[in-house]
Amino acid sequence: MNGRAIYCGHDHRTAQRRRADQLRLPTIIVNEVTDPEELARAQAQDERFGRNLAWSEVHRDEVFAMHRGTYVCVAGQEPFVADTASEAIALAKAAHPDDDGRFLYHVPKEKMARMYASRS
Repeated sequence: MNGRAIYCGHDHRTAQRRRADQLRLPTIIVNEVTDPEELARAQAQDERFGRNLAWSEVHRDEVFAMHRGTYVCVAGQEPFVADTASEAIALAKAAHPDDDGRFLYHVPKEKMARMYASRS
């Protein structure tokens, strides 16, 4: 033996590299945006999203009670409900083509208690 550890017929370092590759996190690239027009567009989109989110928070119980097991896309401060995500988005885009602040969520089929955890 040449002094290297052999594990299940494989070079131990190769096995370590495979494990490292499996744990590798995706690369994130951050670009600074300074163009005033692009910043204004992003701010306007964020404001539209904020209005849709606020509407959703106010009407959440009503939407969840009526639309269990469906997808809901909120645009123009109104819900668009469908059996698939793509259908809900298509309905929202058709009704509000200029609202790029829409968002989508799935309403669970059954009402259940949920637990959330956070590390501080």
